Amino acid sequence: MPKKKLYIPNQKSTFQLSRSNIQSYLECPRCFYLDTVLSIKRPSGLPLPINMAIDSILKNEFDYYRLNDTPHPEVEKFLQSPIKPYNGEEFVEWRKGAKILHNSTNFEILGKFDDVWTNENSSELYLSDYKGGAVSATGTSTLHQSFRNQMDIYLWIAKQLDSRFTNRSFFYYKKLKKEKFMDDSKFITEIVEYIANDDWVEEVIAKIKVCLDSDTPPDSHQDCKHCNYTSKNNSLISTITSLQVKEPKLSKHKNEELEKLLIAEERLNEAKNLYTYPELSGKVLQVVRELSEKKKLKGKTLERGFDATGLVIKPNDGQARDLDKWYGYIIIESDYFRELTWIMNMILRIFKDYFIGMEAREYLFDHIGIRMQESLKTNEINEVFHDVIDEAEQLIKKLKVNHLN
Repeated sequence: MPKKKLYIPNQKSTFQLSRSNIQSYLECPRCFYLDTVLSIKRPSGLPLPINMAIDSILKNEFDYYRLNDTPHPEVEKFLQSPIKPYNGEEFVEWRKGAKILHNSTNFEILGKFDDVWTNENSSELYLSDYKGGAVSATGTSTLHQSFRNQMDIYLWIAKQLDSRFTNRSFFYYKKLKKEKFMDDSKFITEIVEYIANDDWVEEVIAKIKVCLDSDTPPDSHQDCKHCNYTSKNNSLISTITSLQVKEPKLSKHKNEELEKLLIAEERLNEAKNLYTYPELSGKVLQVVRELSEKKKLKGKTLERGFDATGLVIKPNDGQARDLDKWYGYIIIESDYFRELTWIMNMILRIFKDYFIGMEAREYLFDHIGIRMQESLKTNEINEVFHDVIDEAEQLIKKLKVNHLN
């Protein structure tokens, strides 16, 4: 993956801003500046395979009706109108990345349209975006402000590409209706119409230019959870270092290591929220397997399993590997090798800033790998997933105690 291009304050050359970059600025100008100018990223979220699968499947599904120049049955049913997927040649480029140069700032504004729909005679075009999720307790949908911002920004781009685009837009949801058992759960369709408003976009782009040309980062947004989290971390560390004189003060290095551990804890909690609800975790792993077999997961394929110093995860096919003969390695052979590899990669992403280097990673594998191996003896893959998350939690608690003593 090419290294991200950073903005140099007052630069004259063209700089690309994506829709998500603009959303980042709206959420917190300080986090946006630190990332875009100084390459200081806030902790990244973890991808949700179910949403990735929904997006991929819906694109294929709507492309089928696009090719046949006919309305999608569910769209026609919900909207009571012969609205259909737009099949103009330019749509292929719009999905890859629609771009508009904003002359006064020299920013190239980028948006990737999931879909564009049109009326019967193609005199009007409507932006459409696919979304996944779960049915809310109330059974009603409320559009997140970030979704509204997304469509407003897309509309600002789209109207400059083709005058047929209207403010009328749609969010096409596939939502999981959760029941007590997975077999009774099902996906339902919901279409939410949204009248987009791009009046604010131009002004925000101008503000972003002022922000990025500054020599110092702007103030944080008062509701930014990342800045608030960092502030609490710094407060905690300051408290620790100012404890009784009898207690040894933490060194600068130890402070930094504790902060990295707290970031890992935040990532782990985010992973729990995304993946380990009892009704969802089994489905997540099923999707992981299906996407892996089709080689549609981003990054390295899971088909080879997991090879690292101290831990090997491989298919239960009886075939030997070079690393198998190394003394002290944890060798896991399982029909669930794809799911186990995905779980282990997730754990590495969680601890990527803390366990750095071969020896440190071996320490991590000793804990996670052994728990995984023991859990596989008596449990299905879903329970193994939960046991690994539990082991990671226990490891963080143990390490925090070590840092604070």
